[in-house]
Amino acid sequence: MAVVGEMHQTRYELGTINAGFDFVDRLTEIEALFNQHVRYAPILVREQGTHKIDAWLNWCFPALPVDAGFRWDIINVTKTVCYQFDGISSDTHKNPDEQTASQILNYFEEQGYRCVRLGKHMSLQEVCLNLAQCALFVGCDSGISHVAHSVGCPVYMYEKYLPTETCHRLKQSDVFHNLSELKMKSQHWLQLLDIGMRLSIP
Repeated sequence: MAVVGEMHQTRYELGTINAGFDFVDRLTEIEALFNQHVRYAPILVREQGTHKIDAWLNWCFPALPVDAGFRWDIINVTKTVCYQFDGISSDTHKNPDEQTASQILNYFEEQGYRCVRLGKHMSLQEVCLNLAQCALFVGCDSGISHVAHSVGCPVYMYEKYLPTETCHRLKQSDVFHNLSELKMKSQHWLQLLDIGMRLSIP
């Protein structure tokens, strides 16, 4: 919204409360990633917020103005997979059960990838740095899945009962409903990455 605000030369209001949670601390962290756009940073209002533009549509493409260190680049890819399966809102409708989550992680570990859990135990900067260097992000419809998209990281989105189009419209992601579908959709990408990593070894 800071980027859009700069284009329109205005400061938009952004309600910090959504689904009963106040995200003012996270939004303050986000602002720190866009230092060059602070002049038109949104005005944070501690309420649901009705006088604001649609924040969900702001990231219909990667947020390129973030610092280069926070942008995904295939040259910097490591043998890691970032994940998050504990979305807070509508959790029973979008998070995979423990068995499915375990199967997903085992699949990537069997391919030689280290799995890194993202979440509120990390700062937003740490989340972005991990996403900027991982092979892909796999997870549910969550705040971090939006961050992954903005960083430009390949996203594999688990869809349970809550349609991902609800909040991820116009965003690029590969949706899967079970482990078999994830394997089918990610196998070729992992093979390409593996070839590239082997070719880059001196």
